[in-house]
Amino acid sequence: MSCNVSSTGCRGERSQQEQALEEASARHKLSVAALQHEQERRLRDEDFNATLANERTRHEEEMRRERKAVELQSTLADATRAAELQKYETLKGLGVDLTQYLVALATARPDSHLKIDSNTAPSVHLELPPTMRRAK
Repeated sequence: MSCNVSSTGCRGERSQQEQALEEASARHKLSVAALQHEQERRLRDEDFNATLANERTRHEEEMRRERKAVELQSTLADATRAAELQKYETLKGLGVDLTQYLVALATARPDSHLKIDSNTAPSVHLELPPTMRRAK
């Protein structure tokens, strides 16, 4: 060290050097922290973008499956209608009155039958199931 002026001057110079070193160290720490923060942000962005891409792919696949299911249902409904139309045309060709036929199909069919065998006039009490009560 070449400090032959006075001990106060040498101390002041050393103090300035230490401050400059501390400032440089603090700036370095801040720049390292900023770089770490930037890298963490970049990693979070990459994770988010990857998750978003996965979700987009999953959603597109789900939509493709739903479109395929709708197409299949539509094709099945078309085939069912065509078969039913063919059946009615065949019945008409055989001379069946389609109005009477369709009315007969539309009449309500009982879900159960009761047979009461008795030599005397029966006294009957029937209780309808809850589903039948609501329908009335």
